[in-house]
Amino acid sequence: MIRKLMSKEEIEKKDHRNKVIMSVVLGVIMLFSTAGYFVMDFSGQKSSTVKYNNIQFKQNEYSLWDFVLNGQAYQTKFNPQDTQNISITILNNLASYSNQPIYFSGEPIEDISGLGMQEILKNIQTIVSRSNYACLSLDCSGNYAIKNCSNDNMIIFKTSSNNQTLITQEDKCVRITYAAGEAERAADAFLFKILQVTN
Repeated sequence: MIRKLMSKEEIEKKDHRNKVIMSVVLGVIMLFSTAGYFVMDFSGQKSSTVKYNNIQFKQNEYSLWDFVLNGQAYQTKFNPQDTQNISITILNNLASYSNQPIYFSGEPIEDISGLGMQEILKNIQTIVSRSNYACLSLDCSGNYAIKNCSNDNMIIFKTSSNNQTLITQEDKCVRITYAAGEAERAADAFLFKILQVTN
């Protein structure tokens, strides 16, 4: 196939036309990408807020709930409205743990929820004197100190056999019985109770 020879003027016209087309295409791409980023940026910054008992809970960019109580900042995975259906019958409040050791256990010991424990500790770590694992009896499969409910602040996790989440207290032990996947929500319910956010 034989190509038609083009004059210098025709070549320059074609180059100019191609540059104009390319500039328009790049301009449109840049315009839409900037607009998309702008829209995504604003939608990503939207945060939810919940007011509960005159306390403002604000959801951050990581979907965690930030709130301030008595000048202290806290952060939970759930807000109090998310935990309202959890039955809680405990007497302890934050003062019960102030400058005291706190022990975590499970019934059996393997039921200790790492997620639930972390949720509690990230909020009260600075209040307790120390934290550790413990057992309630000598037949515990872990090599942990033996503690009891009469003398020691313990939080005992137990997987629910009837898929019901509830929190109870016996002496100084708080039992968090949690349904599958509910350990963090139950831990937050416990926190809201000891912080006196919920009644």
